Amino acid sequence: MTKVDISNLSTDQREMLNGIIEEMRKPYTDFIERLSVRFANDLDWNVSSIVSRDIHLSPLFLNCCYLELIKRLVQEEDGPLHVIVSSSALARIAKTFFSASKKVVAVSCRRTLRKIAQDIFCPIHSFFTLFLFENVKKQLFYRVCGCRQRPRRIFDRPVTLLDTFIIEESFKDGRYNDRYYPMLHDFLSDEEKKDFYYLPQLAVRDYRRIFNEIKSSREQFLLKEDFLTAADYFFAAFHPVRKMRFKFLPGETVFLGLDLAPLIREEMYVNLCNPNSMGAVLNYAFVKRLKENAVKVRLVIDWYENQVLDRGLVMAFRISYKDLLVIGYQGFILSPSHYIHTRPTGSDRRYLIAPQEIAVVGRELVRPVKEFCADLTVVTAPAFRFGSVWRKRKAFPDHLYTTFFTPLPGKIDAGNDILILLTEVAKMAEFKECRFWLKVHPTHTRQAVLKHFPGGLGRQFTFVDGSFESLIEQADLMIGNSSSTCLEALARGIPVIIIGSRLGITNNPIPSRIPQDLWTICYTPEELARAIIRFSDRDDAAVSKHNKMGEQIRADYFEPVTSEATRRFLKLPKEIDETIS
Repeated sequence: MTKVDISNLSTDQREMLNGIIEEMRKPYTDFIERLSVRFANDLDWNVSSIVSRDIHLSPLFLNCCYLELIKRLVQEEDGPLHVIVSSSALARIAKTFFSASKKVVAVSCRRTLRKIAQDIFCPIHSFFTLFLFENVKKQLFYRVCGCRQRPRRIFDRPVTLLDTFIIEESFKDGRYNDRYYPMLHDFLSDEEKKDFYYLPQLAVRDYRRIFNEIKSSREQFLLKEDFLTAADYFFAAFHPVRKMRFKFLPGETVFLGLDLAPLIREEMYVNLCNPNSMGAVLNYAFVKRLKENAVKVRLVIDWYENQVLDRGLVMAFRISYKDLLVIGYQGFILSPSHYIHTRPTGSDRRYLIAPQEIAVVGRELVRPVKEFCADLTVVTAPAFRFGSVWRKRKAFPDHLYTTFFTPLPGKIDAGNDILILLTEVAKMAEFKECRFWLKVHPTHTRQAVLKHFPGGLGRQFTFVDGSFESLIEQADLMIGNSSSTCLEALARGIPVIIIGSRLGITNNPIPSRIPQDLWTICYTPEELARAIIRFSDRDDAAVSKHNKMGEQIRADYFEPVTSEATRRFLKLPKEIDETIS
């Protein structure tokens, strides 16, 4: 009997799965829209995990792709098949479907006792630890630090709000490091700067330090804690109770001939008290409080990934401030397969969950955002995070070494995929003297990375610090996945190797329009070794060709950061009025 383990697919099966993922994007989005028809105006539904299509929050899309993979493997296999999955609901659906099949298909669910316990107690843990405790701690340190910036009556003229995230590394040496809109303030007059406020989402542990940093910062922050009331926290806390009322009619949960009701029930239980959804409800309540306090808002720039936090915020501004323009700024380039939710739907537009205008950082990114809704208004805006791609190159690789640079992604599992292959390749004779540079993601530490490799990574591996720009220019090639940095490297004419996922969706941010002369995907150490040799042995003609390709990529995907483009994006007069600076 042939065995297929969904958690340990072969290279061919992983490639088949990623092909299925591409095929399923549109049908699955249509299914979610149909499922949402009766709840389209409901806040609690619109910030729930299922409707989000965010695979980091909702496993439903990936489970649908697994089901389709199993169906195709059964069709290809002549003999009996044993399929192993990690979801009891997924196993139940597969068993029901194949019970009517003439082929012998055994389906079993393999879960550890720890995983079973995690799923059972997930709502309790999420509510008490991730929502209740975190918000009590946040409010406590907010008050202890005396962080309230100023009386609310100071907002006597319209303000511009910049939605952003604050992490532990956002403040260094007493200064705010803007990772999302760098250089934006350079094109404002001193008078205009007075009306610009960061609207932060805190993703930190040390609230005391961060609130003290915010309090002493030269930049202006509008904190949600300054407006939220006890009633708002109670409203968010009862989100799970209100979510229980969502029931589906017979036939509504059928997708491609399979009834997904067991998977939907499983997800609705596990994510019943999801802190992101409850945080989205708080975002909604915060905007209502702004309106009640007569805070005038000129413009909102939302860092727009269309996550549930965005959905709650955008929906609130569009309902409470009917004439206000909300711009969803997509200052990133992400894998369309991995981040299907970044492409809004027609329902998102109709029911005021999507911004009136979406701004992308390159002209070749306009059409893809309209994938599921052709009526979206999509414009280009400065690529604030990527201004360095337009600067003259300052450094080059050391000809005495071959250097491979890997900026590790924010997801530990994705980073492990990369490091497992790199450590295998580093053992091969032809790479013994190569240098492997690793840059840890800002949300992690070196210790967190090494925890998964107790024996160490090997003498060729070095953790490096510094800007991405300075490090990538010293590298012969880049090895990674998931991040906009992959396209940054290509824009400099530097080859990129994407590491395919061992477990699910390969996180490839490189648009299919870019020729594979300059990049490739690898799933095995052998494939990776061949790709490294191919890109490391480039002659002068190949390097020149790649540099020209990089120039075209830069023009297509990275809008220059200029005064004119920035002020157009912010809906300000073309020229700064120096008389008011």
